[in-house]
Amino acid sequence: MKSIDLGHQSQEKIPCQPSHPCIYLPLKLTSTYFSQEEGNMQQQGNQRCHFASRKSIICVLLAGALLGCNGGGSSGGGSERSDNSLGLDGAWGGIAEDVEYNIYEISATIQGRDIVRFAVDGTADPDQTGTIIPLDNDVFEYKNLLGVEGYIVTDPSQDYALVLNELWDFGVVQKGASAPYGQANITDLNGQWRGRAIGTYGDGYFRYPLEVSCNSGTCVSTVTGAVVDQDGNFVMDITGQQSTLNVQHITRLYFDFFVLGETEEGVIILSKDKQFLGAYSCPPPFQMDECDFVALNRVQ
Repeated sequence: MKSIDLGHQSQEKIPCQPSHPCIYLPLKLTSTYFSQEEGNMQQQGNQRCHFASRKSIICVLLAGALLGCNGGGSSGGGSERSDNSLGLDGAWGGIAEDVEYNIYEISATIQGRDIVRFAVDGTADPDQTGTIIPLDNDVFEYKNLLGVEGYIVTDPSQDYALVLNELWDFGVVQKGASAPYGQANITDLNGQWRGRAIGTYGDGYFRYPLEVSCNSGTCVSTVTGAVVDQDGNFVMDITGQQSTLNVQHITRLYFDFFVLGETEEGVIILSKDKQFLGAYSCPPPFQMDECDFVALNRVQ
């Protein structure tokens, strides 16, 4: 597999495994989540993590599940469709990174609920084909022939998507895009971006709306609404929370960043036409169940 070994990140990414369960396995709970009385578990909103107060979000979600505060709701997949049309049909292409930050090209063809073709750096990889399961209108699970599971998160138009799996492969694809995927520079991020962040907990996920403004390597992210769980239930309101990112262009459509005043680091990948970005932000160590994943469209 052709790749570029960047070697620029200081943090080792930890893929899902029995000792570090994440996307599809129960969250590895620590005593810090439950060290306070039940009545105090929802009072941690001032502890800031990365794009949002992730630890406080998880505490509220878990407290709601334990104390019956979420007002019911299904276990996910409440909007699953009864037919085979997911709106994803067609050819997709873009770039991705693996657990060691190697950059490579990916392409896939989707028909109905199946990934019928997948290629890495132009070479077909049948083991990466598989089945897609809708969780929401823009969030999907997939499982390849090797049993590796992951998420697909699309933009509202379903013309772009970020993809990630439990082995820490992370990428951005654009419908109809093909290699070569081109180059970018730091000013290609300039402007306003809008979308949402998604994080995982236990066997579910949460989301919140986000706007990001970038100018010459400095990006300011602002949360623009409440956190809700996968069923749309209110979790907590963090509207107005901001973080400032220092961004560097590394290669091709790939950038990395750190959050000023915090320990979090992350990666941004642009679509071929530079109208969509996928990103993640994580505190050390890079465990997937402690990261937020962001899908944003350019708005100006």
